[in-house]
Amino acid sequence: MEGSNDWSSFPPDLLFLITNYLTLYEFIIFGSVCVSWRNIYNQKLKKVHNNNGFIRGWRQMPWLVLPLSSSNNTSKQFITHEFYSPSDGKTFHIDLPLVNLDWFTCIGSSSGELIIADPYSRMCILNPLTRARVCISSFGVSMPHRATKCYDRGIIVAFTLNTLFKVSMQPMQGTSKLLRVLDCHIWDIIFYKGRVYALVGNGRLLVVNLCDGNGEAEVELVAEGINDSLLPLARLYLVESSGELLQVVKFRDEEGTITFNLYKFDETNKQWQREFYLGEHALFLNSRLSMSVSASGVCGMRRNCIYFIEPTKSFSSEIKVFNMMDKVTQLYCKFNKFEPIWMMPSLS
Repeated sequence: MEGSNDWSSFPPDLLFLITNYLTLYEFIIFGSVCVSWRNIYNQKLKKVHNNNGFIRGWRQMPWLVLPLSSSNNTSKQFITHEFYSPSDGKTFHIDLPLVNLDWFTCIGSSSGELIIADPYSRMCILNPLTRARVCISSFGVSMPHRATKCYDRGIIVAFTLNTLFKVSMQPMQGTSKLLRVLDCHIWDIIFYKGRVYALVGNGRLLVVNLCDGNGEAEVELVAEGINDSLLPLARLYLVESSGELLQVVKFRDEEGTITFNLYKFDETNKQWQREFYLGEHALFLNSRLSMSVSASGVCGMRRNCIYFIEPTKSFSSEIKVFNMMDKVTQLYCKFNKFEPIWMMPSLS
């Protein structure tokens, strides 16, 4: 093979062995070399699906989904989107099937999938790397603020302002159902330990008991709100971290300084307890998506920190990092794109 540029002549068994030692970024490039390498790529994907998406070296920081620019090429079948990996500063251009993420708004993310919706009540669940998707033609509700996927029930629970509703994940079926209209603002929702929780008002935690019939869902108060001086001007989030349910309070003072307070849900005593450390984990917050990721063994990721996205007056964005130990915020990177979205890439 000396002097040959025929990449397709590599033995398939050797190529498959090589994929065991590639990072996710390298694996994506591997699949674009030629047809024969793409076939190995697809074979590996099938194996990954049967192994819960795990491959050596794929533990990493979340990616950022960047809005389209005017220079993006489109075709009748695909639209090219940019995905940015903050840990290594690399940008990926991925063709997504008939989904314009500028027109659609991402309202949730789970296990590498994006939950997206548009103003015409259409919804789609999409894995950008595998291109697997489920489209719901019309769910009959105005643009949701956020959504969470309930794996064992085949539904999505979403909310707008003070209203909860659920949407069937059956392809091309518009089967939305009003769950409950609350008397307070909904900050966030999460699917945690098989149940749907909603964070409302001054940090009260509700559990939404989903029913199979057409009646209104029962909502139970499981924890009273928090007594935090930051609350009047705060933004609240729900995040699962190391099996614990956390409430994150983000506050900006008059000078623009940002502070975060953490509270852990005590399931035994049904109350919020103040937390001061994240340990080996880091949080990634966004108005649409939030997640916790272990920083152990991940190059470039800072433990015990909160990564968050700040829009600027020039319609660009800054990624900042708040250190829970010294309470100092540092600039991580900048984008000339407005409000990118966190996503944890997965091939499962």
